[in-house]
Amino acid sequence: MSALNPRLIVEVLSPSTEAYTRGERFRRYREIPSLRQYVVVPQNEPVIETFFKQDDGVWALETFQGMDAVAQFRSVDASVAVKDVFDGVEFPSEDQQASPGKDRARSD
Repeated sequence: MSALNPRLIVEVLSPSTEAYTRGERFRRYREIPSLRQYVVVPQNEPVIETFFKQDDGVWALETFQGMDAVAQFRSVDASVAVKDVFDGVEFPSEDQQASPGKDRARSD
């Protein structure tokens, strides 16, 4: 599906495509004249990041972190509680987030 003249784009980040989404894709989105806000939602922590295009054309980052935060979508005059976005999501423990190839202390 495509939208003509979007004011807001929201994407859930995939670990495998996060770098592309934050880099090249966002660069291309910034070329859309009507776009005022770009929102990314990582899967592994309760955070919502919003990039808002200010009147001077500069993009400003706002981060809403933690289950008590409320993300503001200024481009459409709306808000959403982070806890509502992540309702039912279980986050991996810090041990599970460690990279699989990470060296671990051994006692032989």
